[in-house]
Amino acid sequence: MESEKVAVVAQEVANLLGQKNIARPLRDFLLLFLNRVRFEDFEEHRTFLHRITESDPLLGKTLLIAILLAFCRLAKDTELPLSEVKLILNQLAGAAPAEPSEISFLKNLPFPCANFSPDGRILASNPLFAEIAKDKKSFDAIFPQTSLKEGDYTALNFEGVVVHLHIRKKEEQKQFLILAVPSGRKSGEDFCHLLRRLRKQQGHTLVALAEKLSIARGYLHNIERGKVIPSYALMEKAATLLDPDGKEGLFLSGVVAKIPLQYRNCLARML
Repeated sequence: MESEKVAVVAQEVANLLGQKNIARPLRDFLLLFLNRVRFEDFEEHRTFLHRITESDPLLGKTLLIAILLAFCRLAKDTELPLSEVKLILNQLAGAAPAEPSEISFLKNLPFPCANFSPDGRILASNPLFAEIAKDKKSFDAIFPQTSLKEGDYTALNFEGVVVHLHIRKKEEQKQFLILAVPSGRKSGEDFCHLLRRLRKQQGHTLVALAEKLSIARGYLHNIERGKVIPSYALMEKAATLLDPDGKEGLFLSGVVAKIPLQYRNCLARML
C-alpha cells in the first residue's frame, strides 16, 4: 500500500514539473527515504541520490526539486527528519554535503528567512529577506502591524507588500526563525530581474546572450519580462554563463519561480 502511495505522489510531482522521466527515480528515492524515517542510521537513499547527481547533474537537480515537492505532499502524513530536508536544500543550493551551520542553512534556503532575537532584532538573514527588510533592523520596523509571536500570519511590510509569515520559536537558542513568502508577485519575477541584471552587468546584449543560449532574442526578452519561466535545462545553461559559482543564486531563483505558492508555504511550515 505504501509503495502505491509513493508511486502516486511521484507521478503527480513529475506531472507538475512536466518531467515524466523523473517519476521513476523519485519513486525509488522516496521508498528508500521512508526507511530512513524508520531507521535513523539508514543511508541508502543518500547513496542513491549521490549516484544520480554524479552521473547526470541536470537530472540530479531536477530530482532534488522533485524531492522537495514530494516532501510537501508526504509531510501531511509523515513526520520528516529536518536534517534530511536541510540536506536536500543545501544540495540544491550547491553547498557542501556536510551538516550545515545555522548561518549557511539560512543563506541556502530558497525563501526569505531570518533569525530574530526575542526583542525583535535581526540576528542573521539571507539576501532574499534583505530585499524585504531593506535597511530596517527590527521586526517592528519591517512589519509594523504584526506582533512577533509563533504562528502563521499574513502581514504587510513597511512598503505595503503582502507577505505570508511562518514564525517558529527556537527555545534552545532563544530565537525566532521567520520564513517570509511574498504574495502577489508574478511567477518568475525574481528570476527575470536577476537574469536581466546579470546580463547587463556582464555586458551581454539580448542578441548576444540569446545566441549563447541557442534561443531566439524574443524568447529571451519574454523571459526577462517575466512572461515565460524557462526549462530547468535553460536555467542551468544561463546560470553556467552568468553565475558559474552560484553566488548570485540565479538557478535557485528560477527553481523557486517554478514552485507553486502553495508548495512554498507548505515547505516553509515544515521548516
